Amino acid sequence: MLIRRRLPPVTSGAPPSPLIWLAIFVCLSIAATFLDSRHLLDGPRSAVMRLLGPIQAGVSRVGQSVNGVTTGWSEIGRLRTENAALRGTVEELLQETVNLRASELENRELRDHLRYSRENPTRTLLPAEIIGLDSSALLGYAVINRGGDVGVSEGMTVQSTAGLVGRVVSRSGNTSRILLINHPSSSVNARIQGSPGATGQVLGQPDGRLIMRYIPQAETVRVNDIIVTSGLGGAFPGNVPIGRIAHVETRDVDLFQRAVIEPFVNFHKIGHIIVDTGFIPAKL
Repeated sequence: MLIRRRLPPVTSGAPPSPLIWLAIFVCLSIAATFLDSRHLLDGPRSAVMRLLGPIQAGVSRVGQSVNGVTTGWSEIGRLRTENAALRGTVEELLQETVNLRASELENRELRDHLRYSRENPTRTLLPAEIIGLDSSALLGYAVINRGGDVGVSEGMTVQSTAGLVGRVVSRSGNTSRILLINHPSSSVNARIQGSPGATGQVLGQPDGRLIMRYIPQAETVRVNDIIVTSGLGGAFPGNVPIGRIAHVETRDVDLFQRAVIEPFVNFHKIGHIIVDTGFIPAKL
C-alpha cells in the first residue's frame, strides 16, 4: 500500500526576496564590469548608439525648433513695442516740425509787413489777420480781426506784401468782411505797368481766375507784363500790384484785347494782410 505525502501548497503571488534582487544586481554589475574591461560591450554599445543617434538628433532639432519659435514670438513682441514707441516719436517730431514751419511762415509774413511799412512811410497801414476765408467763386470773402474800433471802414483797400487782395465791404467793432478780387462781383481798374495807355478792368471769374478786359487794340500786350491798379475811379489807390499776364487773347475784329492774369496773391494761403487806412476811397 502506497502512502502519498501531501506537499504544502505553493503560493504563486509571493514576492521575491530582496536578497535575491540584490544578488542579481551584484552579479549583473560584476558581469558588466568584466565585459567592459574586455571591450566585449563595445559592439553592442555602438549598435545602440547608432540606433539611438537619429532619435536623439530629431529630439534635439525639435527642441531647437520649439526654442526658436518661443524666441521668435518673444522677439516679435519686443519689435512691436519698439515700433509703437518709434511711431509715437515720429508723430511728435512731425507735429513739432509742422508747428515750427507755421511759426516760420508767420514770422516771415510779419517781417515782410514790417519791411513793406518801412518802404511806404507815407501810407497808413494797419496789419490784420484773416480769421475766416472762403476763396471760392460762390462766396469769395475773407474775415479779418480788425474793425471799426481801430479805424477800418467800408471801401478801404486790403492787400498783402505780394499784391492786391480786395476791399472792405462791411465791418463791425472788431471784425471786417473783405470782398476778394477774384470774386465775379469784383472789378478793379488797372493798367499795364510802364504803359499808361494800356488800361482796362480786372474782373473776377466764376472759376476764381482774373481776366483783364477792355485793353485797347492799339496797345502792345505781352505775356509776363505786370498789372497794377490804375487809380481811376477812386476805388483803389494807384500802383498796387495785382499780377502778371499769363495769356493774351486778341482778334483783329475786336475793339479790345483780353488777358488772363495770374495774381501775385495766393488766395488759398493768405493769412496776414494789410488794410490801407490812409486811403480814402471814393463813394462806391
